[in-house]
Amino acid sequence: MLTLALLLFAYCFFAPRFFGILDLMKTEDEGFTVYRPVINNYSKEYNVPPALVAAMIKVESDFRPHLVSPAGASGLMQLMPDTARALDVINVFNPNENIRGGAKYIRSLLDQFRGNVTLAVAAYNAGPGAVQRAGSVPPYPETQRYVQRVLQHFKTFKKSFRT
Repeated sequence: MLTLALLLFAYCFFAPRFFGILDLMKTEDEGFTVYRPVINNYSKEYNVPPALVAAMIKVESDFRPHLVSPAGASGLMQLMPDTARALDVINVFNPNENIRGGAKYIRSLLDQFRGNVTLAVAAYNAGPGAVQRAGSVPPYPETQRYVQRVLQHFKTFKKSFRT
């Protein structure tokens, strides 16, 4: 009986981690390939670097379109409900709508922060008010990590979007 309990524990402990890692690897590669045309389309429409949109999707949801955060942000670009409504996103789980809304939103933040990608990305995470009050990336560890990760992926994805 103890052996069965140990086997069950080992399976429950290790299997999700192992298969979860495989799923994330698959999601990243396939997700990027699947959503690349949509990213290109809305990046062009809103004059946002496609590598930036891809980097934000990578950090926000790892290309998982049905992800919901504990705070209620949803979809590939993790749009909050009020933000999604303001951007005319009806179905946040529809990748096309979600990427359109996220690209439109990051465009507005780039405009608000005069093209400063770092501040626009920080505002996407912490809110534009927090960035304005701080006059830079707010001193929130989560936002600082977020900005670093997005900028790192932005640099990496630039290679994928060279024409």
